[in-house]
Amino acid sequence: MDMEETLVKRATPDKVAQLGALSDRVFRPQIVPGTAMAHEFPLLFHARNAEHLYYVEDGGRPVALVGMAPGGVATCGTRVSAVSMGSVCTDSAYRQRHYASTMIEQVLADYTPDTSVLFVSGGLSIYRRVGCVNFGSFASVWLESSPGVGPDAGLRTPIVARLARSEADFAALHALYIAEPLRFARTPEQMTALLGALDAPMYRDIPCTPRVFVAEQGGRVIAYAVVNVADRDDAPAHFIEWAGARNALFALAQAAREAFSVRAARLYLAKEDATARALFRAAGVTMEERANQGTVRVLNPQLLLQEIGPALLDRYGEVPVLEDTGQDEWTVRFARRSPAADALQGAVLRGYGALSAWFFGAGGLQWPLPRTDDLNYI
Repeated sequence: MDMEETLVKRATPDKVAQLGALSDRVFRPQIVPGTAMAHEFPLLFHARNAEHLYYVEDGGRPVALVGMAPGGVATCGTRVSAVSMGSVCTDSAYRQRHYASTMIEQVLADYTPDTSVLFVSGGLSIYRRVGCVNFGSFASVWLESSPGVGPDAGLRTPIVARLARSEADFAALHALYIAEPLRFARTPEQMTALLGALDAPMYRDIPCTPRVFVAEQGGRVIAYAVVNVADRDDAPAHFIEWAGARNALFALAQAAREAFSVRAARLYLAKEDATARALFRAAGVTMEERANQGTVRVLNPQLLLQEIGPALLDRYGEVPVLEDTGQDEWTVRFARRSPAADALQGAVLRGYGALSAWFFGAGGLQWPLPRTDDLNYI
C-alpha cells in the first residue's frame, strides 16, 4: 500500500475490537490478541469512543492506529478542554511508511477548533516535531518502614487501611477523586470502568495485578490508592493514583508494603500540594522532583486563554493577549503593569513548541496540569 493510497479513517463501533487486537500485537505480543489493551484501556477502546480512533487499513485489516480520548482537566479552579493520545502503533510489516505522522496531522486538524490541549503518552521525535513538550514536575516520595515514618506519624487518631471491596467502595473513591483540585474530568461510570480494568493481563506491561487500598477513619473512607509493583526485586509499591486525606497516605503506604511484601512505597505529590509536602517534610521524608509523564501541546491558544481566564484574572488582574505576529508566532501582551506580568511581557513564541512551553513550562505561566500516568493514562 503506497502513501498515495493511504486513507486515514475514523473507526465505527464494529471496528473497535480489531483495533484493540492490533494494539495487542504491537504492545502486548505475549498476550492473545484482543484480550489485553482493549480491557486495560476501556475508555479508549469503547464503542462510544469509536470515532476518536484513527486508523489505516490494508485489505480491510487495520495496520496503524492513533487512539484519542477527549475529556478535560480541572486546574486552578477552571476546567480545560483536552484530548489524550495513546496506543499509537503500526504493524511491524508496515513501518517506515509515515502512517502515524499522517494520522497525527489529521488529529491536529480535527481537534484544534474545539479543544485547548493535547496530552501525548510519549515523547518521541514524531511528537516533538509537531510541538509537543515536557511539562510540569511532581515530588517523588519514597516511604519505607522505619520508626520515623509510620501510618500514625503526626496523627492524633488512628487511620485504618484495607483492600477495597470492589464496587461497594467505588462511589466513595470517585467522590474523593473529583474533590482533588488537579485532576482529569471523570464520571462515576468512567471511574468504575477504570477500576474494573485493573485485572487486565499485563496491566501497564507489568505482571503484577494492581490493588486498590482505602483508608478509613471512624468507619468513613477518607483516602484511597491504586498500587502495583514492577517485576524486579528492588521495586517499590508504586502508587498509580491516590486521592483524599493527605495524612492517610502513611497508612496506605504501609498497607501496600505489607500486601506486596516490599520494603518501600513510592508516590507523587503535585508542586501545588503544600499540605502534603509540609506533612512529609515534618515526617522527615525525602522528596525528589521528577518530570511529569509524557508530553503536552497547545491546540487552540485562544480557547485555552478563555477557559483559564478566571484564574488568570486572579493571578495577573487581566487575561494576557497572544498577538499573532507571524506564521505560528505569537507575542505576549499585558495591558497593565505588574511584577508578574512584566516578567512575561513581550515574549515572542515561535512555533507550537515554544507556545506550549510558555503555557506550561518554566519561564512562562507554568500552568499546573495533573499527573498523566494515573488511571486516565492511555
